Amino acid sequence: MLAQTLEQDFKIDTIDNAIVVLIPSQISINEKFVQRLWFELLVQKWKNETKYYSFSKEIHNSEYYQAIIKLGKNVLPFIFAELQKEPGHWFNALKQITNENPVRENSKGNIQSMTNDWLSWAKIHEII
Repeated sequence: MLAQTLEQDFKIDTIDNAIVVLIPSQISINEKFVQRLWFELLVQKWKNETKYYSFSKEIHNSEYYQAIIKLGKNVLPFIFAELQKEPGHWFNALKQITNENPVRENSKGNIQSMTNDWLSWAKIHEII
């Protein structure tokens, strides 16, 4: 059994390919909560599916990654929260969702610098 605590509010357990969500009774279930839950489920499936992939194209073509992109601008705060925890393969998704690319020329190829450029962009646009 794999349990993942999300923001200390709820847990996602996977048991024999079934997904169980444990939600404390004091949490109100609203649209943002459901979006966050769906995002976390997709991220978990995406990371699990692609953990042994070595090419960015394979990682970006995952059906779960594409589903995250289709969620649109509502998931930007969640993606930036992920980037704040650790750099990752979010740049392609961010470019597709925002139609922007704030990565400076001298940052290209440096994951930490690219992450910092995107986080600066998110602060300017008051997303984080």
